[in-house]
Amino acid sequence: TWVFTVRNGEPANAHKVASSAKPAKGQLMISVRWLFGTNMIVRNNSPIAYTFRAELLSNGKTTATRPCDLPANGKPILEQWPQRADAVRISQFRTAGRQGRC
Repeated sequence: TWVFTVRNGEPANAHKVASSAKPAKGQLMISVRWLFGTNMIVRNNSPIAYTFRAELLSNGKTTATRPCDLPANGKPILEQWPQRADAVRISQFRTAGRQGRC
C-alpha cells in the first residue's frame, strides 16, 4: 500500500504505509492485491476528482487499462483485471468531469 500526492499530473512524495493506514488530506492511497487476477483499490482524499492512466506490468510486458474516474473526498474505486500483474504503474492524472466515467 502506497500514499502519494499528485504534482504536475504525476505521483509525488510516494511512500509505503500499512494497509490499515488512512490517506491524509490531499493524499491518494493505492493498494494492489492478487486474488483471481489483479485488484487495485484507490482512495483519493483530495477535493479534486481525477482520471488517470494505469498500466499492468507483467513478464517485461506493459498492458494499458481503462480505469474508472477517481472520485474526490475519500471515495474509493476498485479496479479488477483477470490477469496477474507484477506491478501496476499509474500516471497522467488529470481533473475529471463531474459525471464520472467507468
